[in-house]
Amino acid sequence: MNKTKQLPVSVVIPMRNSSTTVLYTLQSIKKQTYPIRDIVVVDNASSDDSVKIVENFAKKSAIPIKLITRKKNKGAGASFNEGVKNAISPIVVLMHSDCTLPTKTEVENLIKPLSIDKKIVATYATVLFTKAVWEKYDFWEKYFFARVVGQGIAGFTTKFDSVKREVYLRIGGVDTKNYSVGNEDGNLHDKLRSVGKVVKSDAVVSHLQYIGEGYTFDKMLIKKRGYSRTYGRILRVKGLSLHSGLVFLIKPAIFLVIFSDVSTENAYWMRANCNNASSFFK
Repeated sequence: MNKTKQLPVSVVIPMRNSSTTVLYTLQSIKKQTYPIRDIVVVDNASSDDSVKIVENFAKKSAIPIKLITRKKNKGAGASFNEGVKNAISPIVVLMHSDCTLPTKTEVENLIKPLSIDKKIVATYATVLFTKAVWEKYDFWEKYFFARVVGQGIAGFTTKFDSVKREVYLRIGGVDTKNYSVGNEDGNLHDKLRSVGKVVKSDAVVSHLQYIGEGYTFDKMLIKKRGYSRTYGRILRVKGLSLHSGLVFLIKPAIFLVIFSDVSTENAYWMRANCNNASSFFK
């Protein structure tokens, strides 16, 4: 990208109990060749060492890091809203604390479309679920993500997306009343598309999830429950129609919603806003 067209960028990262991944996230941002003005981390009442890890990293970081701590978990949507308000750049990169950037040019790749077309208000990346990361998981985490391992799913998921700050604030950010936890990314995507173009970039991001030990059956069920709640919120607010007009069938019993592998895969496609742009990566 021509340096005269480089747009000032801030990175906003919600965080909750991300001690196994957040350091990888911050290190990958540090390595980017594209200039980053600041990083805003919003912690949601983490009970592990996440805050301490960010604080220690911030002491040595050339990029200024602002850490906002909450005593109550208000969810990713509210954290993005708070983080964008505190960001200082006209372009904001939304990123999860369990994601990492595989090359030094991913921020540049993500931002590039915004410098070409003024009608574009946001861009998104392809999310990679690599086999190398999957092999590090405990059994139940491997089971849960077995349907998506090796895939690359492109869509606006807030795992690594960019948005014009002024536009984000003008549309009110994430609707935290209806989407406090679950499908906040889809809600934001809908709102952004109502005011401008949201396009796929050449950027990619690796989704780490949880890479520590002790991913138990109970934790897997909690994850499943989160996806089923996402289904429910979409039905309550949008009816049967998803972002691209796709209609899905409701599981006839909550047992199937919780235990079916299909719910895992469908959830990722839903959260990628049904963009049929997936590709496979070895």
